[in-house]
Amino acid sequence: MYKDLKNTIINTSYKLFMENGYDQTTVNDICAACSITKTTFYRYIDSKEELLSFFFDDRSEEHTSELQSPMYL
Repeated sequence: MYKDLKNTIINTSYKLFMENGYDQTTVNDICAACSITKTTFYRYIDSKEELLSFFFDDRSEEHTSELQSPMYL
């Protein structure tokens, strides 16, 4: 459950960031889209800024794995 809800929050945040922009998306927007309270949000995520680190970490992993594919070796 923990990982599922955390992933839902992260994925929903990315969607909202792409649709509305990072600065225009609030924690309240994310909570409403996930049907959770702010208390629940902060139980899983430390801050809105932390969501960016998840995104950049995921993108870095994707690029690293792409570069390690046989096509690039």
